[in-house]
Parts: sequence; structure tokens; C-alpha cells
Amino acid sequence: MASMKEVAKRAGVSISTVSRVISRKTPVDARTEQKVRTVIKDMKYQPNLLASGLRSKSGRVIGLLVPRILDPFFCLLIDCVDRAVINRGYNLLLFNTCSDPDFEEQVIENLLSRHVDGIIFSMVSDESRAMELVRGVGVPVVMLDRVRETGKVLSLVLDNAGAGRMAAEHLADLGHRRLACVTGSSTIHLCLERLGGFRSALEKRGIHLNDECVVEGDFTFSSGIAAAKRLVQILPKVTAVWAQNDLMAAGVLIGMAGEGRRIPDDLSLVGMDDVGVPLFLQPPLTTIAQPIREMAEQAVEMIMERKKSDSPPKRAILEPTLVIRKSTAAAPE
Repeated sequence: MASMKEVAKRAGVSISTVSRVISRKTPVDARTEQKVRTVIKDMKYQPNLLASGLRSKSGRVIGLLVPRILDPFFCLLIDCVDRAVINRGYNLLLFNTCSDPDFEEQVIENLLSRHVDGIIFSMVSDESRAMELVRGVGVPVVMLDRVRETGKVLSLVLDNAGAGRMAAEHLADLGHRRLACVTGSSTIHLCLERLGGFRSALEKRGIHLNDECVVEGDFTFSSGIAAAKRLVQILPKVTAVWAQNDLMAAGVLIGMAGEGRRIPDDLSLVGMDDVGVPLFLQPPLTTIAQPIREMAEQAVEMIMERKKSDSPPKRAILEPTLVIRKSTAAAPE
């Protein structure tokens, strides 16, 4: 079955132009529209109707796409977006894109063809082709959390570099000089931003973070366990670790315990997100909190504002907060 990308290639136009022709919400010049519709007919292109029960135009529906529905961060985000949408008299259509850029593209094509009132999504990774799909369409679109720098689409992000600086400054203030970082995937831009902030704050304190001090995970508990085992092997004298989400931090905690390393006596540990996981750990986890409820509320409000007026795309940046608990302490002598 033909895809929107194949239709665009055959017609010699962008994917977003095909989206606009299908959605009918943003005018396309008559000649281009006729060319695209001819190709659609010739290729027998039909959007995959994943939401066949979705009403068109008057459905009062907002689509939400997340890359990993089981991640605690996205669980809370879904709950908060759902409440914000319902409070405004709309319904939420949720998709788990399973970190698959092809499926993400398929879902967005479907939502655009079904005339939803808005789309909120967190990209799978920098490999995502979603940006091309949504650029210039008549449907209000908000990118949040995983966002590449863009002035073309509404976006809502955390100050990720600032989060890295917070983690580094807290650990450095406790006297730690042998530090490590467990990152998410290097194909996700925010992971690089967080690492950059962490590195720069340490450099200002005269602490150099070598490449061997950075272990790449994938935001899962199991990757945190694996990172702990690797760090013990390559950096046996490490005294502090920042994991870029709480699930990986939980894995690091368990992994270090299995290696005989006590937290915080032998090693201080900081996580990120603060969505419930830190309080279930022993000791409770020091972490960098994200304002997820505010993020969800602002994302939905951006959709509502864009529906009222075609204002220029804006980028909102939210601030993280350091939450100190029991997993960090002064560096051992």
C-alpha cells in the first residue's frame, strides 16, 4: 500500500503539501492540488484508518502521541493531557508509537486525514520524519518534550541543559570529583542537551567528564542495571552518578547494590523526572523534577489558542527543579 511519502515523491511535492491537500484546512494552489489528487487516485492511496470511529471536523478530538506508554513520565503526561483536554470539552485519542518512526508517521498521516482538532506529540527520536508531515498544515500541532530546534511548529520543552547543570552543581557542591552520567539514546536530542549542561557545569568547577564516564542507556530500568555494572568495571572509583531519568536511576541503584556499592555511603545518585519512582526506592531518590502537569496544561492551551487565531509559532521553555532526598551525600573520604 502506498504511503503519503510515496505520493509526495511521485507528485514532486513535500509531504506537508500532500497533508494539506488531504486535510483541506490550508489552501493549496489549484494546479498543485489537482496534481496531488491525480497521484493519490493513480496510486490508490488510502490513509490507514487507525481511528475509524473518529468523527470528522466536529468531533472535538485531540490526538496525543507518545513514544513509550509504559514509561512513568509518559504515563503521567497522558493523565495530565487527558484531564486538560476533557476540561475543555474535547476528547483525547491516544497512540503509543512504540519508538517506531514509521508507525509514528502512519499515525500522524491518519490523524491529519481525519480532521482532528489538534495534535500533541513527543517525537520518537531525531530519526523521526514527523516534522515534515506537520509543518504548515492547518491542524494545530504542539511538539513537546523531545523537540528539535524549530521555528515552524508550536513547541514546549524543558530547559534540559539547565537540568544537567542542576545535577552537576548539586553533586559538585557535595565534594564529588569522580562523576559519571547515564544518558538516554544519543539519537534523542534532549539527551545531548542534558549531557551538555552536566558537562559544562562540571568544567566550570574544574572537573572534566571523560567520554568513558558517559554510558548510554535507553531510558529503561534494565539499561540502568547494565550501566551500573559497566561503571563498576571501567570506573571503580566513581563516587557520583546522574541518570537522565528515574527508571535508569532505579536500575543503577539496584545494579550498584548487586556490586556491593551502597547508596549514598559509597556512591551518590541523582535521577530525573520525579514521577513517583523516587519515593519507592530505598533510599528515596534525589532527582530533577519536571513540571509535567504544567507542560500538559500549556500544550493543550496552545492548541486552543491556535484554533482561535493563526498566531506565529512559539517555543515555551519550562524550568526544572532539584528535589533533594536521601540518595546523595558528601563525597566519601
